[in-house]
Amino acid sequence: MKTKKYKGSIKNKLVKIILIVTIITTFIGYSSFIYWFMNNQYQKTVQLSHTIGLVLGQNIAKLILLDDVSVAADITSQLKSFPNLYSMVLYNKKEKVIYRYSKDGKSFKIDPLPKHIDTTTKINNGFLNIYTKAKYQDTFLGYIEFHIKIEKIWCVVEENLLTMLSIWLIMFIVSYFLALYYAKEFTQPILKLVKFLENVGSINIINKKIKITQNNEYGLLYDEINTMLKRIKKSHNELETYKNDLEGIVEEKIEENTKQLNILQHQSKLAQMGEMVGSIAHQWRQPLNELSINIQKLKYDFLDNKVDKNFIENF
Repeated sequence: MKTKKYKGSIKNKLVKIILIVTIITTFIGYSSFIYWFMNNQYQKTVQLSHTIGLVLGQNIAKLILLDDVSVAADITSQLKSFPNLYSMVLYNKKEKVIYRYSKDGKSFKIDPLPKHIDTTTKINNGFLNIYTKAKYQDTFLGYIEFHIKIEKIWCVVEENLLTMLSIWLIMFIVSYFLALYYAKEFTQPILKLVKFLENVGSINIINKKIKITQNNEYGLLYDEINTMLKRIKKSHNELETYKNDLEGIVEEKIEENTKQLNILQHQSKLAQMGEMVGSIAHQWRQPLNELSINIQKLKYDFLDNKVDKNFIENF
């Protein structure tokens, strides 16, 4: 029987699936890390703005409530201790700028405040703009605008690109060899089973068993096949026994039929002989009857004086 050849390969498909899952998992993992990093950076930046607000609370109160301009130098000195703070703008209640700070000492453009300010944030060109209310001991003083530098997501990716590619390459290589190993472990029992079943037409295969060391679904499948072969062997033996018994029965019937045929042939011969004897007897009986009748009539012819020389010659 000609074996059909298939173009596909379960082993190759398994290798591809495992590699694709590895790549997707790596991408999702790194994306999750980026998201966590950016979110964590955002939370830390907002927390930093609150910290700066608390540190500067007393000086801001002096600047706004007492109009003490001398504290501006102290505020600037305190702000320089925060390296990620690029600039800060302080507004009074009427949203008038009363203080501004920039890390490089240069002037910068001040954007209008948002309409609703509690703690509002906005990302702009690698900076997180945080707008919050300035308070001191629960007293509303005005508004503060912070420009705090944050790392851009593409900068994070670019900085870690080499490391990411190295990790991805290592994971790809390890996954490839693991995929080959497990694909072989997965497909080897199937190929062994296919090779075994290719000879299922041979009568000798029912005397063999297919073995596997794996204690899983493959082991269960192999046990079922061995059980099937055992049943086939039992059925084959019963069929052979029935075949031998049938041959004996056929021979007995043939011999019995032969005897019956011989008896019928003998009876047919006897019947033919009987017919022939009957025919001969009929041929004999007619002249004898004729002779018997003439003899019976002889007595009466004698009494009637008909017996003479001519009568005797004719008789």
